[in-house]
This record gives sequence, C-alpha cells and structure tokens, in this order.
Amino acid sequence: MGVLWKLLIWLLESRREAINWAKLRIWWPMGMVAWGLVMLPFLLLDRVDFGGRPLEAAFTVFFLLNLPEIAIAVVLFKLVWQCPPWLGIPLAGAAIWGGNYLLVRLAEWRASANVPTSLHLRDPK
Repeated sequence: MGVLWKLLIWLLESRREAINWAKLRIWWPMGMVAWGLVMLPFLLLDRVDFGGRPLEAAFTVFFLLNLPEIAIAVVLFKLVWQCPPWLGIPLAGAAIWGGNYLLVRLAEWRASANVPTSLHLRDPK
C-alpha cells in the first residue's frame, strides 16, 4: 500500500499545475458514491451470479480504492445496525463521500506541501 501512495504522490506532484482541485474535490467522491450505488444491488442479491470475473474485478477495484472509507462505513453500520436499510445506506454513502473528500484534500495538501517557495527578496545594495 505504501508503494501505491508514493506513486500517487509522485503523480500528483508532477501534475500539480494541471489538476483542477475544486472539481476533483466534488466529482471524485460523487463518482465513488455513484459507483457504490450501482454495485449495491449486486451486493444485496449475492446469491445470483450476475457477472463472474468482471464483476469480481469491479468489486476488488472499488474495495481497494475505498478501503479507508469502507472501514468508516462499517463502523457506522455497526453503530446503527438495527436501523432500517433506508437509513443505513445513506449513512454508508455519506461515510464514503466524506472519506473520499478527505482523501482528495489530503492529496491536495500533500501535492502543494512540496512546492518550492521563493520570497523574491531584493538585494539591499
């Protein structure tokens, strides 16, 4: 996992100027929540084989991209496990959205933390 993080930081630092952080902060979490909602029926109907390997690959990629957020969602789900699904699903979605937003903000901060600064001080001569 550390190698993936270093690769992500290298990618962000090399393209720091080209990334539109304001759009990424909103659309990355929304995309992850939408992806999760598309995959939700397949999780609820786990006894039916819908796709085999492609679906398993999609679940694996989703799980790896959202590992910290899924941990938060599981903790929230354990806290409110007796609540109806119409309440648990939005709570899990909010946890995934918030975790991805936090991840983008962390990546934005990390990419800008290594920016060389120059004070442009003039010689006092």
